[in-house]
This record gives sequence, C-alpha cells and structure tokens, in this order.
Amino acid sequence: MTVSLEKAQALKAAGWPQEDGVLYWYYGKDYTKNNVRRILWNAGGNNFVDHRREKVSCPLPSDFVVAAPTPEEILQKLPKIGAYDIDCYRHTGGWLVAYVDFSDKKVKTMVFKDEGVEFTRETLCDALSDMYIYLSQHNLL
Repeated sequence: MTVSLEKAQALKAAGWPQEDGVLYWYYGKDYTKNNVRRILWNAGGNNFVDHRREKVSCPLPSDFVVAAPTPEEILQKLPKIGAYDIDCYRHTGGWLVAYVDFSDKKVKTMVFKDEGVEFTRETLCDALSDMYIYLSQHNLL
C-alpha cells in the first residue's frame, strides 16, 4: 500500500525526499496511451521496473516519477516533538493520526497553536501523509 499519485505529488511539494524511495508513481504520456499511471519499483540508480517487469529509465528528480511512500516510510520520517509521539489507530471514521503524550496516566493529545491537530482519513497512508504535509507547512519537521 502506498499513497495515491495525488498525495505523492503533495508530499513532493512539501519536501518529501525523492531519491531514496522503494516505490514510485510514474505518470505522463507514452506512445500507446495518454496519462499513463503505474507503480514502479526502484531497481537502483535511474532504473525502475513495473509490475510487468518492464524497465523504465528516468533520472531523479523527474517531472514524470514521484516517490510513493508506504505508511512505514512516512512513520519513520515523522519526528518526535517534545514528549509527544505519533499515534495511529483505526476507528469508525477510518484511521486517526495524532501526536500524543503517554508519559502520564492520562493521555494528552498535542495541541498546535491552540487547535488540536489530528487527522482522520479513510486510509492510513492519507492520514500519515496529511500529518507530514501539515508539519512541513508549519516548519515542524
């Protein structure tokens, strides 16, 4: 599971590193179809492989290839802020991601600028990527 192409593009705009990913979205045009979209595996260097094992060569950074991180990759890049750690759990509205402090017996949710920052999204990828984008926009990474 990776982020959607649209989230991958938003993450790139928020400063997500493009050179060290495992999975990438390829999008653009080729001679057989318009608006090709497919996931590629990083095969090292500027070489990528798609699900049909077709090779695609494209230098990074590129206008046609964007990193498609998994939830694990995003979690690794989210910082600990003070005593607060990132917390993710599934509930009826989807996935909730928030910064919380578990050091006391009472769980405290982190408040940024007098408003609670937590993200409930349909997928864990979306919730984590939105948290990364928020932190980037507020210079908290």
